[in-house]
Amino acid sequence: MEIVIRESKFADHKALAEITREAFAGVCLEYFVEKYMGERAGQSWQEHKLRTMRYELKSPFIDSLVAEADGEPAGYVTYEVQHEQSIGWVRNLAVAGKWQGKGIGKALLRAALDQFRAEDLKFARIETLANNDRARAFYRREGFEEVVERVYLYKAL
Repeated sequence: MEIVIRESKFADHKALAEITREAFAGVCLEYFVEKYMGERAGQSWQEHKLRTMRYELKSPFIDSLVAEADGEPAGYVTYEVQHEQSIGWVRNLAVAGKWQGKGIGKALLRAALDQFRAEDLKFARIETLANNDRARAFYRREGFEEVVERVYLYKAL
């Protein structure tokens, strides 16, 4: 298997949407808001998460990389360089189910970290939900330290 990391392009969006739907089921905020509060504005958690993905892919302030495995998109990472804080923020990292456990996520994360180093940033930031044990263990193996947990509170109106 050959892994190629490259900048994302518009032609990737459909494949990245499928990866988003699959990779974030049960491990993203949008999923849990819907689980406990119901659909918002008549849209599923997937639509809300896809809106975020599309925003990140189009934003001039957020960069994105795609991992190709055997010639097909296998995962992606979106990230933001925040010079004023000397932080690189990994906003989303997703790998298609059939490619998980094969080094795709590690290659994407390390490519983003390389970009942060090239920008002479001092810190990297990534977030995940407390219930995402697999991601938390992966990030710790990659040298991240857990600093604080965030609590999300919602109320129906």
